[in-house]
Amino acid sequence: MLKTNYHCHSIFSDGNDTIEEIIKEAITQKLEAIGISDHAPLKIDCECNMPLSKFNKYINEIEQLKQKYNQIKIYKGLEIDWLEDKQNLDYINLEKLDYSIGSIHFMKVAKDTYKPVDYKKEFQIETVKDYFDGDFNKYILKYLDDIKKMITDNSPTIIGHIDLYKKFNKGETLFKEDTPQMLEKIEEILEIAKTKNIAIELNTGGISRGYIDEPYPSIKILQMCYYRGINTIISSDAHNKKHLTAHFEIAEEMLKKVGYKKQLDLKQNIIPFFYK
Repeated sequence: MLKTNYHCHSIFSDGNDTIEEIIKEAITQKLEAIGISDHAPLKIDCECNMPLSKFNKYINEIEQLKQKYNQIKIYKGLEIDWLEDKQNLDYINLEKLDYSIGSIHFMKVAKDTYKPVDYKKEFQIETVKDYFDGDFNKYILKYLDDIKKMITDNSPTIIGHIDLYKKFNKGETLFKEDTPQMLEKIEEILEIAKTKNIAIELNTGGISRGYIDEPYPSIKILQMCYYRGINTIISSDAHNKKHLTAHFEIAEEMLKKVGYKKQLDLKQNIIPFFYK
């Protein structure tokens, strides 16, 4: 399979390395293409996201490095959060991008109150207790509803870590995963993704950071993608250049196990996208 990574973060958001350092490492690791996808500016305060004031510099720097390192394909991307009641992104010039990753990192749980999905285990437990009657199933269905709304209203190139809610659930210590209710909601999401030609990433970032033993999504969800002919793409969600291809062998084995022969190649098929 192609060795590419379109989900990585630089010092423009919450990554450890400069864009040039990431590109040089990608060349060292013999990647055929690299996409920089820092966290897009948000309408809520979050130190992990790129300030809007740095967006043009971000785009210009990638363009300059594309000219400097022509031995590898380099793409301009953003990981864009969908926020309930704050999803208008007209303050960002998205036409400057080659692709986008649509993700949910924050959920609206009350008026003017947004809680992170993947900050800390104790924070997730507290959110479920305070706003979802201690019911993880309600919490997860709300997250999946937000994913569905995101791709109904918009068309990101790729859906990021579709089951991110399991980050702190290693060994299913907090809740049962892939329940019939969850899978029914995921099926609705995948039907929309298929219609709009949106890809699903197979993200190894949770393994690299020691939280879980399998990529996002689970093999069950990956099978559902395969049956519908949905494009998949392996990524590491790297925040450190050394993790650019971390645990790709696990992801490749999963793809092969469910029947995939290839993954999405942006070099040949850059999918049009838009955000409202």
